[in-house]
Amino acid sequence: MTTITSTVRDSSQDRVAAAAEHMHAAETFLHTARQAGVDAWVQVAYRHLHEAIAEHTACRNAQPSKEHQPTVLKEATMNHTRKHTSKIDELRAEFPHLTSRIVTDVFHAYLPLTTSIGGAVHATRERLADALAA
Repeated sequence: MTTITSTVRDSSQDRVAAAAEHMHAAETFLHTARQAGVDAWVQVAYRHLHEAIAEHTACRNAQPSKEHQPTVLKEATMNHTRKHTSKIDELRAEFPHLTSRIVTDVFHAYLPLTTSIGGAVHATRERLADALAA
């Protein structure tokens, strides 16, 4: 029984990681398209990025419930979530003209790709600033 749960959890994490890689590739494509200055490429790249963010969000939402976790782990998770929320709020304040959903999705996309919350904040800030500068 434990092995099955572990396998499901690993598979779910693999899907999230693959979706994050897809999103990173879509961002790279968008960056290249903007540098090339070809409007058709930029439009396609934005569409790909939007789809990749949606895919990543769906994979994260499909992960197994954390209800079976011990209370100590739940409390640690809640504290971690509070840290995320405060950092996301900081980013929202920096980019008030963007929707909350965009800021949150970009942050959550970078979170598994970085080694810290600060790294995710930095990557999110850079990506949003680049997108607005274009």
